Order: sequence, then C-alpha cells, then structure tokens
Amino acid sequence: MKIQHLAINFRSEVEHELIVAYGEDTREHIRSVRLCNLVESNVVEIPPQSIADFQKFKLVRDLLFFRFKFAGGKLPKGITKLVHLRRLLLYGCELDKLPSSMRNLVYMDTLDLTGSSNVEVPNVFKEMLRLKHLILPIYGNENIRNYRLRLDEGVYELETLAFFDSRCHELKTMDRMKNLRFFIAAMYNNESLSAIMNGIMNWNKIQVCQVTIRGSCDLTSEEMLEKALTCPNLSDLIIWSKLGKALAKCESDLSSSKLKCLNLIGCEIEDDPMGLLGKLPCLIILRIHHKSFVGEEMRCPANSFPSLKKLVLRGLPNLREWRVEAGAMPLLSKLTIADCSCLEMVPEGLNGISTLKTLSIKHMPELRERVSPSGPDFYKVRPVPLIIIKE
Repeated sequence: MKIQHLAINFRSEVEHELIVAYGEDTREHIRSVRLCNLVESNVVEIPPQSIADFQKFKLVRDLLFFRFKFAGGKLPKGITKLVHLRRLLLYGCELDKLPSSMRNLVYMDTLDLTGSSNVEVPNVFKEMLRLKHLILPIYGNENIRNYRLRLDEGVYELETLAFFDSRCHELKTMDRMKNLRFFIAAMYNNESLSAIMNGIMNWNKIQVCQVTIRGSCDLTSEEMLEKALTCPNLSDLIIWSKLGKALAKCESDLSSSKLKCLNLIGCEIEDDPMGLLGKLPCLIILRIHHKSFVGEEMRCPANSFPSLKKLVLRGLPNLREWRVEAGAMPLLSKLTIADCSCLEMVPEGLNGISTLKTLSIKHMPELRERVSPSGPDFYKVRPVPLIIIKE
C-alpha cells in the first residue's frame, strides 16, 4: 500500500515498539509525517525505531513532532536533507538548538517552534527566502539564551513573525517587511521598542499586532508610553512595567489609536487611569492586574470607553471607591472584579449599562454579600442575566 500521509500517536511509554509498519517501497511516497506524544504530562524521548533515517522520506513536505525530546538535544538524522520540506513543526518539544544545516531547506514555508522553549535558532534565514511563517520559541527570565538571531536578511516575505524577543533576536529591516500580517513581540529595551513602533507604522497588511513591554523598558521618558498608546496598526498591548505618574502626563491625542486590547500588569499607576484610557476609541478589552493601580479611587467619566466590551479589575488592594457615570462603557458585556479587598461597593452606574450580560466577583466576601438578593447593592446588578460569585 502506497501511504502518502503517516500519523502515529503514542498514548503510553510502552507503546514505542507498536509502530505502524512501513516498507522501503512505502517511505518514498509519503508526503506528511506527524508524530504525536499523547502520554499524559510527560515529554518522552522519541522512539528510534520510528525515525531510523528521515532522509529516506524523500518527498516529505510536512513534518510535525508533538511533545518529544530528542537524543543529544538535536534533531533526528536526515531532516535537514529533506529538500522538499515545506513545513517543520516542533510543538512543545525539548531540544537545545537547531542545526546550521537548516539553510538547506530552501523551500521551507513554515518553521513553527510553538511551546518548544529555550531552543537556539541559527542565523540561516538568508538562504531560506521562501519562508512565510516563523514562530520562534518563548524564553523565560531563567532560560534566556546568550545568542543573537539576526532577522536582517531573508525574512522580507514573512507573513507571520511570532514571539520575537529583543533580548536575543535582532530585526533591523522592519520597513522592508511589507507582507507581515501577524506579529507578536516582547520588548525589553527602549531602543528596540522605538524601532518596533516605527516599523509597525509601515506595515499596511498587518492584521494582528501584539507587543509586550517588559520591566526593563523605561516608559517614563522620551514619551515612550504615548508612542505605544498611539502607534498606528498596534492592536494588542501588554505593559508589564512600572508607570508611576507617566500615564497622567500623556498629552497626545488618542483619537487615532487603533488599540483593541490593553493589559496592565504590575504597573503601579498612581493617578486614576480611567479618564485617559477611556479616550481610546477602539478599545474592546481592558485588564488591570496585580497592583497596576495603587490609588484608592477610580472614575469612568460620561461617554468614556465607547467600544469597551470586557473589563477586568484584579488584584488592586488599595481600590476603595469606583464610580461609573451615566453613558460610560455603553457596550460593556462582561465585568470581572477579583481580589480588590477594599472595594466597598459596586458602582451605581452599572444598572444603566443595558448591554452587561455577565458579572463575576471573585475572592471578595464583603462585596458578595452586598450584591446578594438581600444585599444593599442588589438593585444595581438586578438587570444582569448572569452573576458569578466565587469564594
């Protein structure tokens, strides 16, 4: 039988000898190979009898490994000699680095390292001119590699560039990436952040653009925060950096912002941020997490947050009073309040938001009592169809 697509799922570690048999006359017809480790909570070493020599799969175009570790931290023998290979996907795999012989794969369309952390990627993209989708590994603070991947040549046709990390990746030709549609990056210094913001302005085909600003970026100087909030084509922004009074000092017109999702984590904002953030015309999701606001009072002015549909306030231990004026958040459909131990009551203005469908209150026993059917705040939330309260 001339098999063209081969998929093997391992459901236990003792199954390794129970491999689908294939003969010498079969391998030369196979176009795709997918090996998936479905052993619960274990990343197992790939069974050698299933991958004797990938070079014999001469016509393979699609090769996928899911949750495997490789002997010596290296790719199996023969993979970089598969000249017809279009897609190589290493999902949740354990290996040290990819070989420099990856440059032989000149027809490669997709290299996907989703979930394969701490993998060193060689500088081979100068030769891989047909690459369109590049998903890089994610590096944590503990396993960051001391190397530089230069994305300065051979990536001009990219449509997807995900998990770019300014600590170990370098991108100097952003203005030439005219086809980029999907971009995810984590920026750790102001120089890289500024360059990325300038590049995003020229990406006319961009559809999803997410930038995470981490703690080593200083957003209190050079109007960096204003550049991030007003950057055209930026749809998703995560700020994981101390802001202090920087937000209150923003003077730029936010009406041109295209920002749809904003996550604030550990920002320690001292002044009420709602007045300024409420001016973001396209903002749909706002999450304020983990001491991102350290003040006691917040106010959502009338007509603020015209597009907001989801709001999360979590881990704001000093928040005591929150006011929502009539006309604010007219499209809000889901509200989550969690771990805000000092919040005395839900806002009066909630009962005027007819679109509110779900209210979640978590780890706030006093507020739980106030919104109960016998509580003093129940009239404010009575119109909400679904109220979720967790201890």
